[in-house]
Amino acid sequence: MKTLSSHLFFPAIALSFVAAAPGQALDPAFATDYTLTTLPAIPGAPDYYGGLTINFVDPNSLLVICDTEELTAEIYAITVTRDSAGHINGYSGTATLHATAPNADGGLDYEPTTGTLFYSTYPNNSIGQIMLFSTSPDRIDPLGLAGTTGSLRFTPPGYPNAGKLRITTYDTNIWASADVSPDGFGTFDLNNVTQIALVPGCSGTESMIYVDPTYPGFNAQEVLVCNWDCDAVGAYSIDVNGDIDVTAPRREFLSGFTCSGAMLDPFTGDFIFSSYYPAIGGVPGLVIVSESSSVTLPGACGGAISATTIATSAPPSSGTTISIDCTAVSQVNGLVIQGFVIGLNQLGLPLASCGCIVHPTLDLIDVQIASWTPLVSESWSIPFAIPGGTAGITFYVQGFVAGTAASTCTEVGLPVNTTDALAVTIQ
Repeated sequence: MKTLSSHLFFPAIALSFVAAAPGQALDPAFATDYTLTTLPAIPGAPDYYGGLTINFVDPNSLLVICDTEELTAEIYAITVTRDSAGHINGYSGTATLHATAPNADGGLDYEPTTGTLFYSTYPNNSIGQIMLFSTSPDRIDPLGLAGTTGSLRFTPPGYPNAGKLRITTYDTNIWASADVSPDGFGTFDLNNVTQIALVPGCSGTESMIYVDPTYPGFNAQEVLVCNWDCDAVGAYSIDVNGDIDVTAPRREFLSGFTCSGAMLDPFTGDFIFSSYYPAIGGVPGLVIVSESSSVTLPGACGGAISATTIATSAPPSSGTTISIDCTAVSQVNGLVIQGFVIGLNQLGLPLASCGCIVHPTLDLIDVQIASWTPLVSESWSIPFAIPGGTAGITFYVQGFVAGTAASTCTEVGLPVNTTDALAVTIQ
Protein backbone atom coordinates (compact mmCIF):
# COMPACT_ATOMS: atom_id res chain seq x y z
CA MET A 1 0.00 0.00 0.00
CA LYS A 2 1.23 3.52 -0.71
CA THR A 3 2.87 5.46 2.08
CA LEU A 4 1.02 8.48 3.48
CA SER A 5 3.16 11.63 3.46
CA SER A 6 3.62 14.06 6.78
CA HIS A 7 -16.18 8.65 -7.42
CA LEU A 8 -32.78 15.19 -12.37
CA PHE A 9 -32.15 15.80 -8.71
CA PHE A 10 -34.03 14.61 -5.65
CA PRO A 11 -34.59 17.03 -2.76
CA ALA A 12 -34.22 14.59 0.14
CA ILE A 13 -30.94 14.87 2.03
CA ALA A 14 -29.60 12.01 4.13
CA LEU A 15 -26.08 13.25 4.92
CA SER A 16 -25.27 16.88 4.27
CA PHE A 17 -22.27 19.05 3.49
CA VAL A 18 -19.93 19.76 6.39
CA ALA A 19 -17.36 22.50 6.65
CA ALA A 20 -13.87 21.73 5.43
CA ALA A 21 -11.88 19.85 8.05
CA PRO A 22 -8.85 21.55 9.61
CA GLY A 23 -5.83 21.54 7.32
CA GLN A 24 -7.71 21.45 4.02
CA ALA A 25 -7.30 24.77 2.28
CA LEU A 26 -7.51 26.43 -1.09
CA ASP A 27 -4.41 28.33 -2.13
CA PRO A 28 -4.86 32.11 -1.57
CA ALA A 29 -4.80 32.64 -5.35
CA PHE A 30 -8.07 30.64 -5.60
CA ALA A 31 -9.63 31.12 -2.16
CA THR A 32 -11.82 34.12 -3.03
CA ASP A 33 -13.33 32.47 -6.13
CA TYR A 34 -14.10 29.00 -4.75
CA THR A 35 -15.81 27.40 -1.78
CA LEU A 36 -14.42 24.27 -0.14
CA THR A 37 -16.78 21.77 1.52
CA THR A 38 -16.56 18.11 2.40
CA LEU A 39 -18.76 15.07 2.67
CA PRO A 40 -18.10 12.39 5.29
CA ALA A 41 -17.48 8.70 4.73
CA ILE A 42 -19.87 6.98 2.31
CA PRO A 43 -22.35 4.89 4.30
CA GLY A 44 -21.96 1.18 3.65
CA ALA A 45 -18.73 1.51 1.63
CA PRO A 46 -15.28 0.27 2.68
CA ASP A 47 -12.49 2.75 3.48
CA TYR A 48 -9.56 3.88 1.32
CA TYR A 49 -11.18 5.75 -1.60
CA GLY A 50 -9.69 6.03 -5.08
CA GLY A 51 -11.10 7.01 -8.47
CA LEU A 52 -14.66 8.27 -8.76
CA THR A 53 -17.16 9.22 -11.48
CA ILE A 54 -20.86 9.81 -12.06
CA ASN A 55 -22.66 6.66 -13.19
CA PHE A 56 -23.02 6.57 -16.99
CA VAL A 57 -26.75 5.75 -16.80
CA ASP A 58 -27.77 7.50 -13.57
CA PRO A 59 -26.83 11.14 -12.87
CA ASN A 60 -27.66 10.73 -9.18
CA SER A 61 -25.37 7.73 -8.67
CA LEU A 62 -21.72 8.26 -7.76
CA LEU A 63 -19.22 5.45 -8.34
CA VAL A 64 -16.19 5.29 -6.04
CA ILE A 65 -13.30 2.82 -5.90
CA CYS A 66 -13.01 1.47 -2.35
CA ASP A 67 -10.31 -0.58 -0.63
CA THR A 68 -8.05 1.09 -3.19
CA GLU A 69 -4.92 -0.71 -4.45
CA GLU A 70 -5.79 -4.01 -2.76
CA LEU A 71 -6.70 -7.27 -4.47
CA THR A 72 -10.08 -6.82 -2.77
CA ALA A 73 -10.67 -3.40 -4.38
CA GLU A 74 -14.25 -2.85 -5.56
CA ILE A 75 -16.34 -0.08 -7.10
CA TYR A 76 -19.31 1.01 -4.99
CA ALA A 77 -22.34 3.05 -6.04
CA ILE A 78 -23.98 5.58 -3.73
CA THR A 79 -27.03 7.71 -4.48
CA VAL A 80 -26.24 11.39 -4.00
CA THR A 81 -28.57 14.27 -3.21
CA ARG A 82 -28.29 17.72 -4.77
CA ASP A 83 -29.34 21.20 -3.74
CA SER A 84 -31.52 23.52 -5.84
CA ALA A 85 -28.52 24.51 -7.95
CA GLY A 86 -27.57 20.90 -8.62
CA HIS A 87 -24.54 20.72 -6.31
CA ILE A 88 -23.98 17.39 -4.57
CA ASN A 89 -24.72 17.93 -0.88
CA GLY A 90 -25.20 14.51 0.64
CA TYR A 91 -25.93 10.82 0.34
CA SER A 92 -29.19 8.89 0.29
CA GLY A 93 -29.28 5.33 1.62
CA THR A 94 -26.25 3.08 1.73
CA ALA A 95 -23.71 2.15 -0.93
CA THR A 96 -24.07 -0.99 -3.02
CA LEU A 97 -21.46 -3.01 -4.89
CA HIS A 98 -21.24 -1.93 -8.53
CA ALA A 99 -18.36 -4.13 -9.73
CA THR A 100 -15.24 -5.87 -8.54
CA ALA A 101 -12.00 -4.26 -9.71
CA PRO A 102 -8.91 -5.91 -8.18
CA ASN A 103 -6.10 -3.45 -7.35
CA ALA A 104 -8.10 -0.48 -8.72
CA ASP A 105 -6.46 2.83 -7.87
CA GLY A 106 -7.01 6.53 -8.65
CA GLY A 107 -8.32 6.32 -12.21
CA LEU A 108 -11.99 5.72 -13.05
CA ASP A 109 -13.50 7.07 -16.26
CA TYR A 110 -15.98 6.02 -18.94
CA GLU A 111 -15.08 5.60 -22.58
CA PRO A 112 -17.49 8.29 -23.77
CA THR A 113 -19.19 6.52 -26.70
CA THR A 114 -19.99 3.13 -25.15
CA GLY A 115 -19.95 3.51 -21.37
CA THR A 116 -17.19 0.94 -20.91
CA LEU A 117 -15.60 1.83 -17.57
CA PHE A 118 -11.80 2.12 -17.48
CA TYR A 119 -9.79 1.94 -14.25
CA SER A 120 -6.11 2.06 -13.33
CA THR A 121 -4.43 -0.45 -11.00
CA TYR A 122 -1.68 -0.43 -8.38
CA PRO A 123 0.88 -1.96 -8.04
CA ASN A 124 0.51 -4.24 -11.07
CA ASN A 125 0.68 -1.44 -13.67
CA SER A 126 -2.34 -2.21 -15.80
CA ILE A 127 -5.65 -0.83 -17.00
CA GLY A 128 -8.90 -2.70 -16.51
CA GLN A 129 -12.16 -2.39 -18.44
CA ILE A 130 -15.70 -3.12 -17.26
CA MET A 131 -18.50 -3.05 -19.81
CA LEU A 132 -21.62 -1.06 -19.05
CA PHE A 133 -23.67 -3.80 -17.37
CA SER A 134 -20.84 -6.06 -16.17
CA THR A 135 -20.04 -6.57 -12.50
CA SER A 136 -16.41 -7.66 -12.89
CA PRO A 137 -13.52 -6.82 -15.24
CA ASP A 138 -14.02 -7.81 -18.88
CA ARG A 139 -10.45 -7.00 -19.90
CA ILE A 140 -7.15 -6.10 -18.19
CA ASP A 141 -4.08 -4.90 -20.09
CA PRO A 142 -0.51 -4.45 -18.79
CA LEU A 143 0.93 -1.09 -19.79
CA GLY A 144 4.70 -1.48 -19.88
CA LEU A 145 5.33 2.00 -18.49
CA ALA A 146 8.03 2.39 -15.86
CA GLY A 147 6.61 2.13 -12.35
CA THR A 148 2.89 1.60 -11.94
CA THR A 149 -0.25 3.42 -12.97
CA GLY A 150 -1.75 6.11 -10.80
CA SER A 151 -4.72 7.26 -12.81
CA LEU A 152 -6.32 7.79 -16.23
CA ARG A 153 -8.66 10.19 -17.99
CA PHE A 154 -10.28 10.39 -21.43
CA THR A 155 -9.54 13.86 -22.78
CA PRO A 156 -12.88 15.70 -22.83
CA PRO A 157 -14.38 17.54 -25.82
CA GLY A 158 -12.96 20.99 -26.42
CA TYR A 159 -9.37 20.05 -25.61
CA PRO A 160 -6.60 19.04 -28.04
CA ASN A 161 -6.80 15.37 -29.06
CA ALA A 162 -10.20 14.92 -27.40
CA GLY A 163 -10.96 11.25 -26.76
CA LYS A 164 -7.33 10.25 -26.29
CA LEU A 165 -6.62 8.35 -23.07
CA ARG A 166 -4.21 10.12 -20.69
CA ILE A 167 -2.41 8.03 -18.07
CA THR A 168 -0.33 8.92 -15.01
CA THR A 169 2.00 6.73 -13.00
CA TYR A 170 2.12 7.04 -9.23
CA ASP A 171 5.73 6.29 -8.34
CA THR A 172 7.55 7.48 -11.47
CA ASN A 173 5.43 10.61 -12.18
CA ILE A 174 4.97 9.76 -15.84
CA TRP A 175 2.37 11.51 -17.96
CA ALA A 176 1.51 9.20 -20.88
CA SER A 177 -1.09 8.89 -23.61
CA ALA A 178 -2.74 6.05 -25.49
CA ASP A 179 -5.26 5.52 -28.27
CA VAL A 180 -8.17 3.13 -27.87
CA SER A 181 -9.95 1.18 -30.60
CA PRO A 182 -12.90 -1.24 -30.35
CA ASP A 183 -11.87 -4.89 -30.15
CA GLY A 184 -15.25 -6.18 -31.35
CA PHE A 185 -16.25 -7.53 -27.95
CA GLY A 186 -17.40 -4.35 -26.23
CA THR A 187 -13.98 -3.50 -24.85
CA PHE A 188 -10.99 -1.72 -26.39
CA ASP A 189 -7.45 -2.31 -27.55
CA LEU A 190 -4.86 0.07 -26.14
CA ASN A 191 -2.57 1.37 -28.88
CA ASN A 192 0.42 3.71 -29.03
CA VAL A 193 1.00 3.84 -25.27
CA THR A 194 3.58 6.62 -25.13
CA GLN A 195 5.42 8.36 -22.31
CA ILE A 196 5.09 12.11 -22.88
CA ALA A 197 6.68 13.82 -19.87
CA LEU A 198 7.45 13.65 -16.16
CA VAL A 199 5.01 15.61 -14.00
CA PRO A 200 7.10 18.28 -12.22
CA GLY A 201 6.89 19.87 -8.80
CA CYS A 202 5.62 17.05 -6.63
CA SER A 203 5.79 13.24 -6.64
CA GLY A 204 3.01 10.68 -6.34
CA THR A 205 1.00 11.57 -9.45
CA GLU A 206 -2.61 10.41 -9.27
CA SER A 207 -5.93 11.52 -10.79
CA MET A 208 -6.51 14.59 -12.94
CA ILE A 209 -9.26 16.96 -14.15
CA TYR A 210 -9.17 19.11 -17.28
CA VAL A 211 -10.15 22.74 -16.59
CA ASP A 212 -11.01 25.44 -19.11
CA PRO A 213 -10.53 29.22 -18.81
CA THR A 214 -14.18 29.89 -17.97
CA TYR A 215 -13.20 28.95 -14.39
CA PRO A 216 -11.91 31.84 -12.23
CA GLY A 217 -8.15 31.75 -11.83
CA PHE A 218 -7.53 29.75 -14.98
CA ASN A 219 -6.52 31.89 -17.93
CA ALA A 220 -5.96 28.98 -20.31
CA GLN A 221 -6.74 25.28 -20.54
CA GLU A 222 -5.10 23.54 -17.60
CA VAL A 223 -5.23 20.28 -15.70
CA LEU A 224 -5.62 19.70 -11.95
CA VAL A 225 -3.51 16.80 -10.71
CA CYS A 226 -3.66 14.97 -7.38
CA ASN A 227 -0.13 15.10 -5.92
CA TRP A 228 -0.26 12.26 -3.39
CA ASP A 229 3.12 12.76 -1.74
CA CYS A 230 2.48 16.47 -1.17
CA ASP A 231 -1.04 15.98 0.22
CA ALA A 232 -2.15 18.49 -2.39
CA VAL A 233 -3.71 19.21 -5.77
CA GLY A 234 -1.65 21.16 -8.30
CA ALA A 235 -2.66 23.14 -11.39
CA TYR A 236 -0.59 22.59 -14.54
CA SER A 237 -0.75 24.14 -17.98
CA ILE A 238 -1.34 21.90 -20.99
CA ASP A 239 0.33 22.18 -24.37
CA VAL A 240 -1.07 22.24 -27.90
CA ASN A 241 -1.39 18.45 -27.87
CA GLY A 242 -3.43 18.38 -24.66
CA ASP A 243 -0.54 17.01 -22.60
CA ILE A 244 0.92 18.49 -19.44
CA ASP A 245 3.30 21.35 -20.18
CA VAL A 246 6.50 20.77 -18.20
CA THR A 247 7.87 24.18 -19.17
CA ALA A 248 5.24 25.99 -17.07
CA PRO A 249 5.42 26.09 -13.26
CA ARG A 250 3.08 24.10 -11.06
CA ARG A 251 0.55 26.19 -9.10
CA GLU A 252 -0.85 25.01 -5.79
CA PHE A 253 -4.64 24.70 -5.93
CA LEU A 254 -5.67 22.74 -2.85
CA SER A 255 -3.71 21.29 0.08
CA GLY A 256 -4.14 19.41 3.34
CA PHE A 257 -5.43 15.99 2.31
CA THR A 258 -4.26 12.88 0.49
CA CYS A 259 -6.01 13.14 -2.86
CA SER A 260 -6.40 9.91 -4.84
CA GLY A 261 -9.38 10.33 -7.19
CA ALA A 262 -10.69 13.41 -9.01
CA MET A 263 -13.65 14.20 -11.24
CA LEU A 264 -15.61 17.09 -12.73
CA ASP A 265 -19.31 16.98 -11.89
CA PRO A 266 -20.94 17.25 -15.35
CA PHE A 267 -24.05 18.92 -13.91
CA THR A 268 -22.45 21.75 -11.95
CA GLY A 269 -18.81 21.94 -13.01
CA ASP A 270 -17.73 21.30 -9.40
CA PHE A 271 -14.35 19.68 -8.76
CA ILE A 272 -14.77 16.57 -6.60
CA PHE A 273 -11.83 14.77 -5.00
CA SER A 274 -11.76 11.52 -3.06
CA SER A 275 -9.76 11.56 0.14
CA TYR A 276 -7.66 8.58 1.09
CA TYR A 277 -7.81 7.70 4.80
CA PRO A 278 -7.33 9.50 7.19
CA ALA A 279 -7.59 12.89 5.55
CA ILE A 280 -10.99 14.15 6.70
CA GLY A 281 -11.22 14.01 10.47
CA GLY A 282 -9.67 10.54 10.56
CA VAL A 283 -12.08 9.00 8.03
CA PRO A 284 -12.27 8.93 4.24
CA GLY A 285 -14.56 11.35 2.49
CA LEU A 286 -15.05 13.66 -0.47
CA VAL A 287 -13.70 17.17 -0.94
CA ILE A 288 -15.88 19.36 -3.18
CA VAL A 289 -14.73 22.67 -4.65
CA SER A 290 -17.41 24.95 -6.12
CA GLU A 291 -17.32 28.42 -7.58
CA SER A 292 -18.18 30.87 -4.81
CA SER A 293 -21.02 32.51 -6.75
CA SER A 294 -23.29 31.07 -9.38
CA VAL A 295 -23.26 32.54 -12.86
CA THR A 296 -26.72 33.69 -13.90
CA LEU A 297 -27.66 32.59 -17.38
CA PRO A 298 -29.50 35.10 -19.54
CA GLY A 299 -33.19 34.42 -19.78
CA ALA A 300 -35.21 31.73 -18.04
CA CYS A 301 -36.16 28.35 -19.45
CA GLY A 302 -36.27 29.76 -22.95
CA GLY A 303 -32.90 31.42 -22.64
CA ALA A 304 -30.49 28.56 -23.20
CA ILE A 305 -31.18 27.64 -26.81
CA SER A 306 -33.31 28.70 -29.73
CA ALA A 307 -33.98 27.50 -33.28
CA THR A 308 -33.24 23.87 -32.49
CA THR A 309 -33.25 20.99 -34.95
CA ILE A 310 -32.78 17.27 -34.39
CA ALA A 311 -32.27 14.60 -37.02
CA THR A 312 -30.71 11.23 -37.79
CA SER A 313 -27.87 10.89 -40.28
CA ALA A 314 -29.36 7.98 -42.22
CA PRO A 315 -32.44 5.77 -42.37
CA PRO A 316 -32.44 3.82 -39.10
CA SER A 317 -32.04 0.17 -40.02
CA SER A 318 -31.87 -2.77 -37.65
CA GLY A 319 -28.24 -3.70 -36.89
CA THR A 320 -26.72 -0.46 -38.21
CA THR A 321 -25.15 2.55 -36.52
CA ILE A 322 -26.56 6.00 -37.16
CA SER A 323 -25.67 9.45 -35.89
CA ILE A 324 -28.20 11.49 -33.94
CA ASP A 325 -27.54 15.18 -34.42
CA CYS A 326 -28.86 18.34 -32.79
CA THR A 327 -28.22 21.98 -33.65
CA ALA A 328 -29.16 25.06 -31.64
CA VAL A 329 -28.47 28.77 -31.57
CA SER A 330 -26.84 29.57 -28.23
CA GLN A 331 -28.10 32.22 -25.87
CA VAL A 332 -25.49 31.24 -23.26
CA ASN A 333 -21.93 32.30 -22.59
CA GLY A 334 -20.03 29.55 -20.80
CA LEU A 335 -20.36 25.93 -19.74
CA VAL A 336 -23.47 23.93 -20.56
CA ILE A 337 -24.50 20.30 -20.30
CA GLN A 338 -25.69 19.11 -23.69
CA GLY A 339 -26.94 15.70 -24.69
CA PHE A 340 -29.75 13.39 -25.67
CA VAL A 341 -32.33 11.18 -24.09
CA ILE A 342 -33.38 8.13 -26.10
CA GLY A 343 -36.34 6.11 -24.93
CA LEU A 344 -38.75 3.41 -25.96
CA ASN A 345 -41.56 5.13 -24.11
CA GLN A 346 -42.77 8.48 -25.43
CA LEU A 347 -44.18 9.26 -21.98
CA GLY A 348 -40.58 9.38 -20.72
CA LEU A 349 -40.17 12.70 -22.52
CA PRO A 350 -39.50 15.56 -22.10
CA LEU A 351 -36.27 15.13 -20.17
CA ALA A 352 -37.18 17.85 -17.67
CA SER A 353 -39.63 15.42 -16.11
CA CYS A 354 -36.81 12.92 -15.53
CA GLY A 355 -39.13 10.20 -16.78
CA CYS A 356 -37.02 8.14 -19.14
CA ILE A 357 -36.29 4.68 -17.77
CA VAL A 358 -32.84 3.39 -18.65
CA HIS A 359 -32.86 0.05 -20.47
CA PRO A 360 -29.79 -1.85 -21.73
CA THR A 361 -30.89 -1.83 -25.38
CA LEU A 362 -32.54 1.33 -26.63
CA ASP A 363 -32.99 3.63 -23.63
CA LEU A 364 -30.05 5.83 -22.69
CA ILE A 365 -28.96 9.30 -21.68
CA ASP A 366 -25.83 10.77 -23.26
CA VAL A 367 -24.31 13.81 -21.56
CA GLN A 368 -21.50 16.06 -22.75
CA ILE A 369 -19.91 19.23 -21.36
CA ALA A 370 -19.36 22.11 -23.77
CA SER A 371 -18.52 25.79 -23.72
CA TRP A 372 -21.02 27.87 -25.69
CA THR A 373 -20.80 31.36 -27.19
CA PRO A 374 -23.90 33.61 -27.48
CA LEU A 375 -25.66 33.71 -30.87
CA VAL A 376 -23.38 31.03 -32.31
CA SER A 377 -24.87 27.91 -33.88
CA GLU A 378 -23.83 24.98 -31.69
CA SER A 379 -24.22 21.29 -32.52
CA TRP A 380 -23.71 17.95 -30.83
CA SER A 381 -24.17 14.34 -31.85
CA ILE A 382 -23.82 10.74 -30.71
CA PRO A 383 -23.36 7.51 -32.60
CA PHE A 384 -26.21 5.09 -31.87
CA ALA A 385 -25.84 1.38 -32.57
CA ILE A 386 -29.29 -0.05 -33.31
CA PRO A 387 -29.56 -3.64 -32.07
CA GLY A 388 -30.35 -6.36 -34.59
CA GLY A 389 -33.83 -7.84 -34.76
CA THR A 390 -35.53 -4.53 -33.93
CA ALA A 391 -37.21 -3.74 -37.26
CA GLY A 392 -40.60 -2.11 -36.77
CA ILE A 393 -39.82 -0.76 -33.30
CA THR A 394 -40.33 2.97 -32.78
CA PHE A 395 -38.12 4.85 -30.35
CA TYR A 396 -38.04 8.50 -29.38
CA VAL A 397 -35.08 10.84 -29.21
CA GLN A 398 -34.83 14.31 -27.72
CA GLY A 399 -31.99 16.80 -27.54
CA PHE A 400 -31.44 18.90 -24.45
CA VAL A 401 -29.14 21.50 -22.99
CA ALA A 402 -28.88 22.68 -19.39
CA GLY A 403 -27.07 25.66 -17.94
CA THR A 404 -25.23 25.26 -14.66
CA ALA A 405 -26.94 28.06 -12.72
CA ALA A 406 -29.88 27.71 -10.38
CA SER A 407 -33.36 28.37 -11.71
CA THR A 408 -36.90 27.97 -10.49
CA CYS A 409 -38.34 27.25 -13.91
CA THR A 410 -38.12 23.45 -13.72
CA GLU A 411 -38.57 20.91 -11.00
CA VAL A 412 -34.93 19.84 -11.33
CA GLY A 413 -33.61 23.28 -10.42
CA LEU A 414 -31.81 23.92 -13.70
CA PRO A 415 -32.61 25.95 -16.82
CA VAL A 416 -33.21 22.93 -19.05
CA ASN A 417 -34.25 23.33 -22.69
CA THR A 418 -35.37 20.40 -24.79
CA THR A 419 -36.22 19.84 -28.43
CA ASP A 420 -39.46 18.20 -29.49
CA ALA A 421 -39.27 14.43 -29.37
CA LEU A 422 -38.38 12.84 -32.71
CA ALA A 423 -40.14 9.53 -33.39
CA VAL A 424 -37.84 7.10 -35.20
CA THR A 425 -39.15 3.81 -36.63
CA ILE A 426 -36.48 1.20 -37.26
CA GLN A 427 -36.55 -0.29 -40.76
